[in-house]
This record gives sequence, C-alpha cells and structure tokens, in this order.
Amino acid sequence: MFYKLFLIIILTFLAAPGMAGEKRYRVEIVILSHLQHEAVPSEAESLRDFSDSLDFLKAEDEDEEDEETKEDDAGAAIPVPEPGNNKPGETKTAPGKQTDDELLLDEDLPLEPWADVIAVEDMSDVMRETWRRLRLSAPFRPEQYLAWEQSADEPFPSLRIHDLEVILMDDPYADLRETDETESKEEDEDRPVVFSDQGNILPGDAIEETAEEPELPDPTLFYRIDGTIMLRRSRFLHLDVDMELRQAAFDEQLPAPALVLSDESETGEPELAVPTSFLIHNLKQSRQVKSKRMEYFDSPVLGVLAWITPFELEDEAESLPD
Repeated sequence: MFYKLFLIIILTFLAAPGMAGEKRYRVEIVILSHLQHEAVPSEAESLRDFSDSLDFLKAEDEDEEDEETKEDDAGAAIPVPEPGNNKPGETKTAPGKQTDDELLLDEDLPLEPWADVIAVEDMSDVMRETWRRLRLSAPFRPEQYLAWEQSADEPFPSLRIHDLEVILMDDPYADLRETDETESKEEDEDRPVVFSDQGNILPGDAIEETAEEPELPDPTLFYRIDGTIMLRRSRFLHLDVDMELRQAAFDEQLPAPALVLSDESETGEPELAVPTSFLIHNLKQSRQVKSKRMEYFDSPVLGVLAWITPFELEDEAESLPD
C-alpha cells in the first residue's frame, strides 16, 4: 500500500509541468428544426425570458447585416451571426457587468460566470460540413449557430442562443422613449447659439457638456427560437440544453386592429396586434457529453448538435522567448 501511494505522488509531480496551462473548451452549437413532425405544442399566456444569460447574438446595425453571412462550397448562404463587437481572443462581458480585471480589484466580489468567455466567429470544418449537410437534407433545417470559448473551471456561464425573429417586444418605456426623442429633436432644431459675455467663451472654444441623463433600459425581446446552453464540468462534462420554439397565437374572434396614422403623414403603418397566447415546443435535456464527438440532443421539433474541443493555454512565462 505504501509503494502504491508513493508511486501516485511521484506521477503527480511528474505530470505537474504539463498541467501548467489553463484548460479551456471551445463549444460549437447548431440549432436545427424538424420540418416534418406531428407534435402538438403546449399553449402559454406568456413567454419565458432568457435575457439574464450572456447574449452574443444581438442584432447589429443594418449596415453590418450584409457581413453576417458566409457561403459554403456549394454557394449556399450560411448565416453566421456576428457575436457583438468582440473579436477572437477578446472577452465580452454582459452589459452593466464588470470585467475580470475590475473584479480582481475587489476580493469580496465573486467572479462573474461570463468574465472570461470569448465569442468565436469562425466555424470549424466539422461544423461547417454539418451545416452544409443539414441545408441539403429534406427533413431538417439548420436554424442558428453559436460558438464560444470558456474555462474548464467554475463558475460556468449560461449562454443565450436564439434566432433573430422577434415575436414579442416588451418595452415599458416606449412612450417615454418616444417623448424623449421628440423633445431632443425639437431642442436641437430650436436651440440658438449663445456666447456668454461673462464666461469669456469665444467661437471655437470647448464648452463643457452637462451631465447626460441615464439611458432608459433596453426593451426585452422574445425570439421565435430562444433558450440557453451551459457546458459544465464536475467529474465529467455535462451539457444543459433548454430551448423553445415559440409561435404567437391570436384570437380569431377579435376584430382586426385599426390603422393608427402618424401625425406627420396621412398614411401610417398599422400597430401590431398583441398575441393572446403562444404555442411552444421545447427541448430541455441535461446529460454527460464527450469532447471531439458530435453530441445530439433531440426532440420531436427541435434538435441541438454540439461539438466540444478541449485545449490548453500556455503560461505567459513559458511562451516568452529567451
């Protein structure tokens, strides 16, 4: 027994130099839907909100939408969403959250789960071929792709994955937001340029700007396909999948919404009718997964393909030239 314990200690010390780097995982997810199914959806009066999870798939400006697609070998467009403004190798934190460096300054604050999560823009060859095959298949349709890198250690982040089709927008500040925009525009047009005699301010001098009012919170968006993915590790790797396919339902007995004309023109766009309920197909599973193997989570309507690649980051001291 003593010799076995001694051997284990020796092997641990010998393996220590090879474990100097930080172990990380690159996770790639493809959401797919079954085109031919007879599943009956459940009905709900409200939708679950997944906005607390880290979202790399927020829609960018219209000018950048043309750059959000790539083409495969067959010439078919592959929509690869732009994961925000970050680039590979850069971290992206959720709005209002502190960065890793800021958190380290205060030891009392816990490390955020998304502190060192990195969005990845490019598909691996494995996932690119998978996406191409799904597009050419009859029974399946690839819906969305997301890739990121994360640490193998806790805390484990929850990533939000969704398409870009909004079926409901909850904006409690819509009226106030519209009022502020109108007032700001009128003030800019009517504001005269005045130079103070007492302040010795001349044309061209820098004028101190007054403190801006805090911005209103962004509206909550609910997408047609929406949910979360979490890769976590205890003794083994596990992947938690919680996805929904939602469709807005309207009461056919209600009258059609009347056209609401804008004040600026005689023609206006009709207001969108508020859904009375929602039809939902869900996929919620959690199980053990292995790296470098295609993992498939399936339901009658939704499916998730996951490809996980482990790697290690070399220590900066070791990577520096002599």
